[in-house]
Amino acid sequence: MIKKKPASGYQVQLYAIPANYSDPYLQKWIKPTDNPIIKPTTENVSPFRDPTTAWYNNDHWKFIVGSCDNHRGVAYLYRSRDKNSLEVTRYEYYTLGRYDLVKDRYISDNSSIDGWGGLRYNYGNFYASKSLYDPAEKRRIVWGWANESSTSKEDIAKGWAEFQIHKGKTIEIKEITGVQLDVDVIFSFSRLDKAKWYEEERGVFPQHDPAKSICGVRGATVQGGLGPFGLLTLAWNKLEECTHPFMDSSNYEKENAKVTAFHKVYPDYQIHYLQHAAKKDHVDPQVHRTGYHFQPKKNWINAPMYYKGFYHLFYQYNPKGAIWGNIVWAHSVSKDMVNWVHLEHAIEPSEPFDKYGCWSGSATVYPGDKPVIYYTGIIKKKPAPGYQVQAYAIPANYSDPYLRKWIKPTDNPILKPTTENVSAWRDPTTAWYNNGHWKFIIGSRHHQRGVAYLYRSRDKVNWVKAEHPLHSKEDTGMWECPDFYPVSNRGTHGLDTSALGNHVKYVFKNSLDVTRYEYYTLGRYDLAKDRYIPDNSMIDGWGGLRYDYGNFYASKSFYDPIQKRRIVWAWANESSTSKEDIAKGWAGIQLIPRKVWLDRSGKQLLQWPIWELEKLRCQKTQLHSVKIHKGETIEIKEITAVQADVEVIFSFSSLDKAELYEEEWGAFPQHDLAKSICGVRGATVPGGLGPFGLLTLASDKLEEYTPVANNKHKVLMCSDATPSSLNKNEYKPSFGAFVDVDLSRKKLSLRSLIDHSVVESFAEGGKVAITSRVYPTLAVSKYAHLHVFNNGSETVTNHQVIRVLNSGLRFMLRENFSNLIV
Repeated sequence: MIKKKPASGYQVQLYAIPANYSDPYLQKWIKPTDNPIIKPTTENVSPFRDPTTAWYNNDHWKFIVGSCDNHRGVAYLYRSRDKNSLEVTRYEYYTLGRYDLVKDRYISDNSSIDGWGGLRYNYGNFYASKSLYDPAEKRRIVWGWANESSTSKEDIAKGWAEFQIHKGKTIEIKEITGVQLDVDVIFSFSRLDKAKWYEEERGVFPQHDPAKSICGVRGATVQGGLGPFGLLTLAWNKLEECTHPFMDSSNYEKENAKVTAFHKVYPDYQIHYLQHAAKKDHVDPQVHRTGYHFQPKKNWINAPMYYKGFYHLFYQYNPKGAIWGNIVWAHSVSKDMVNWVHLEHAIEPSEPFDKYGCWSGSATVYPGDKPVIYYTGIIKKKPAPGYQVQAYAIPANYSDPYLRKWIKPTDNPILKPTTENVSAWRDPTTAWYNNGHWKFIIGSRHHQRGVAYLYRSRDKVNWVKAEHPLHSKEDTGMWECPDFYPVSNRGTHGLDTSALGNHVKYVFKNSLDVTRYEYYTLGRYDLAKDRYIPDNSMIDGWGGLRYDYGNFYASKSFYDPIQKRRIVWAWANESSTSKEDIAKGWAGIQLIPRKVWLDRSGKQLLQWPIWELEKLRCQKTQLHSVKIHKGETIEIKEITAVQADVEVIFSFSSLDKAELYEEEWGAFPQHDLAKSICGVRGATVPGGLGPFGLLTLASDKLEEYTPVANNKHKVLMCSDATPSSLNKNEYKPSFGAFVDVDLSRKKLSLRSLIDHSVVESFAEGGKVAITSRVYPTLAVSKYAHLHVFNNGSETVTNHQVIRVLNSGLRFMLRENFSNLIV
């Protein structure tokens, strides 16, 4: 468009070519200086647009450009040796015919109506289509555009308009998530004798579109002979709202003979066995596969970062099996941490310094958008679990936002152990900068003392060990996956790892190999001495604070510069046996990414699932002011309980019935007191004020369920896997934590993310989180239920919102990179 006038613009034709023909994604395009290639001469300058795909014959490349001459539709033909939609109706028409190569003309068949009454790809809201030839599948694809039927004002209010659709429909079948489906239906009938005659008055309808006119006056509600029959899509509960794709043998009365509908609901792209029925003697292992958690399609998993518009997740992966071993760095990318695409492995064992494994590490993006991966390489199998060195890798092409290929420079390894423990010295962190040096830490142990060794570098390649660790602690054992980062005491926003200032506190986290739990402290960073000092109120060890008091390990944090937030992402291993993992073909999942920030008290972190997860919300159910008396269990119906996001508030009138602390609990291990109490009390032991909460992934008769509950005056939160499965081989612990909350409001809040074999729960806005892995044998797929319960003598009131989380078309782990949603 070179001018705004005449109306719709003065139109010319141009071309663009890739800046790099070797780039399979064609990310950058340039417009050569000989543009425009065609200017209108005798053509109409304002409707002269939409050049087609070119074709070749008779020594010429050719394409056509759509236009009009007065009211005559025209497809102008253009040729080169060196290299239609009707705007009046806003519908598309096509004809079939032949191509006269000598005259370069298209001649439609005599049987084809060439104009408004002609054939269409789609007789509804379908326009501006383009076709392409798919050489891989040897097929022709047509893709059309559907504009909005809402007003411009409504489009602005909702924030979007216009979407692409393939030819076809997405229509509803009962007992599924009705907003996003693909359904095939066949209607059969026994005879045609009730089909009505064509009514003469219909002859006055415009004959180029009689079917539309007849549908307009008859619709789906006017009874006929044979029909109308079909589907009610996007229908509200009492059919106040619905859309009718229906069939009518010319508009006929509904006959009494049986109309049989056969339907096929395509399984979603990630969960291939979601619709499988559970049998008491056998459960398909794939029913436990998660729907919206990050998970490779098979095998075993365990450094996130943001780079040039994409979130990158590098993760420990065994391409050869669902057990530990053969570790590589797998790689996936996303625009939102919800839709993910698998790429090639970033790092695989290939050199002497990582011959026996590429173990954990971190990614650092240095100034100038220069990412580097630091990781632990295994050079010998002994001493167990392996002789460890530190290595690094860099992108082969810094301009590639997907970072598909990585190289290992020849100066590897960058660190070899000197006085460090050669078999317990791993997991370098993200680097930070101050006092003229880049710095990172590596987890280790000296005898039973946990150690975070500090290393410095001026050039990011030559690293020197500091005279003393950044931090260490006696009797804590090996420190795996250490993390060190700043948090602000002035709000919920995150800070870059190198941030400094008076408004900053520091988080030091480690994963304890002895307990297989994670612990963190809050404190200060002495820049002069390069030491971390925990606050006096912090417990530095087994009894310390945790991100999550359940199945949560090997977490890594990263700073998101776009959203200005700190994200923590962790791994949850399986609680099933190795034999079961091998049978199902996969093990381990990444939990939902969580935003973390400092609580106003300055005494702990808060965490909450990233807001992007809400994109998956679809079906919604609400409960308001439902009273739950002692011993009551109330089922939440009409939801997909196996895959849901539940937010609930419990209120109560008095604290008088809260029980006293029992003296025998003093004998429990004090570093994990809450877990011990949950283990002996659980959800079924009656109390005063509580226990109350949710029964997730519950079977029909409550033979299986996973309770998430609050209990006692000092609020105790439990996630109890003990009754979760009838399978006696599973590890089914009861997890627990105390929640620091002001009970004067007489309210407690809880959010649970339920996803087939995992339940992530957050109490009081993220003050405490507990994750459980569970493997029901009965409460699977459509046989899972959700309940609220109260086993306390004090009546509680429930206010609840449940949203089913869709997984099929939104959360895909795709092998085909061309499908990335950007």
